[in-house]
Amino acid sequence: MNLYNISTNRTVSDEQMDSRLHTNKTLGNIVIINCVVNAPLLLTSILGNCLVFIAIWRTVSLRSPSMMFICSLAVSDLLVGLIVQPLYIANLLITVRLLKILSSMTAFAACGVSLGTMAAISFDRYLALHYHMRYTAIITSSRAISALIATWVTTFLLSCVIFWNPLTFVAIIAILISVYLIISAYFYSKIFQIVRRHQLQIRHQECSPETPNALGLNQKRLHKSAFNTFVFYISTILCYLPRFISVPFSASDPYIHHETAWIFADTLIFLSSSINPALYCWRLRDLRAAVVNTLRAMIYRQTDEH
Repeated sequence: MNLYNISTNRTVSDEQMDSRLHTNKTLGNIVIINCVVNAPLLLTSILGNCLVFIAIWRTVSLRSPSMMFICSLAVSDLLVGLIVQPLYIANLLITVRLLKILSSMTAFAACGVSLGTMAAISFDRYLALHYHMRYTAIITSSRAISALIATWVTTFLLSCVIFWNPLTFVAIIAILISVYLIISAYFYSKIFQIVRRHQLQIRHQECSPETPNALGLNQKRLHKSAFNTFVFYISTILCYLPRFISVPFSASDPYIHHETAWIFADTLIFLSSSINPALYCWRLRDLRAAVVNTLRAMIYRQTDEH
């Protein structure tokens, strides 16, 4: 009877060993695939966001407060390609504690700045619609820069908490991301209400030929601007959503979900940094023209050098 039990235990142990080896092999293949996927995303993030940043920098007409927020997004996405993704790939391939800490810290800093800037953009578009007559006096370039500096400094200081207490760092991530998302959702809901009210006013103006339609045209322009930023916001949320969904599952099954679902969820977040430049050029006509002019200038300069 004891021999039978020992034989059974050995069989179970062998099966567990085979299952563990199979899991490790699968995980290794997933890591390789993930690194291969991240490599081109890294390059497109660097090239696309560099182009957007240079186009805004060299075009004086684009240096408005609202465009400064887009520039901040481009810089944070550029840092994702330059710093976050290389550290992330290295952390997947090399098991070093310091590398893991740096990867988590930089990822939170860059992504936190992106979400914080998105929240600032939603507030900016709300002010543009709600106080459209006084908007230029309320939101100046200096105030926009001050808000961006505060967002960047606060996020990077909070990301350093990981060196002090990792659990506190995780709690800060959850709180800060929740605050940013709640702020954005609140102001976009208010924007939706304002747009509905403006649409009723525009229809009333169109029914009155003697009423000038200049105000209606300005409101339509503001509506389009708010919708463009909402597109950027929804794109970001869709890229971040799998990561949020993975959190409770990883807590119940940390080995499988943390090593598989979380990997691809992180990559989807990095995808946001690669597709944002394309979204900017698609939705923002002035920026698209500036990017095209920048590309032409770069090509002509290369041609002249040769």
